[in-house]
Amino acid sequence: EETARLISGRYSCLAMGPGVSQDIDTKRLILYLLQTVKLPIVLDADGINVLPQNPAILQNLQKDLILTPHPGEMARLTGLSTKEIQKNRRAIALDFAQKYHTILVLKGYGTIVTDGELSPADLNLSLAETINSAGPWGHEFPEPLFDGVFAVADRRVVGQRHLKLVLKT
Repeated sequence: EETARLISGRYSCLAMGPGVSQDIDTKRLILYLLQTVKLPIVLDADGINVLPQNPAILQNLQKDLILTPHPGEMARLTGLSTKEIQKNRRAIALDFAQKYHTILVLKGYGTIVTDGELSPADLNLSLAETINSAGPWGHEFPEPLFDGVFAVADRRVVGQRHLKLVLKT
């Protein structure tokens, strides 16, 4: 409890996973910190690997959580095969993020970052098409500039108010 209080009082977020091992004591520490630290948490690699054996923990978290699985880790989290994950990356990522109220970064070719809010039911494609084909983006949606690093791969309007961009390098 003292460790959780010290971390929560001293830092603005906690990142766990890469290189921490899958030792049983390390897993216990990660589970303990997930449940007690009152900060946003980023889980990657071995941090994610504690979740398949403890799926209920995701249901009960009351904090911002960012998970960054590669397709193999996502397969273990969902119980699906890696092939199924790759075939349905977007839908699986959206469903998972929505179900567990988390931000999910599904790594790999076509990395997907979602908070689960963008679901197929939320899309108003005709309005998105109108915005997309409006010529110069106008005053409401200026043409985004990303220093030549990213290009807009897709644009969607969610709930008639939010413009979400899918970027590619």
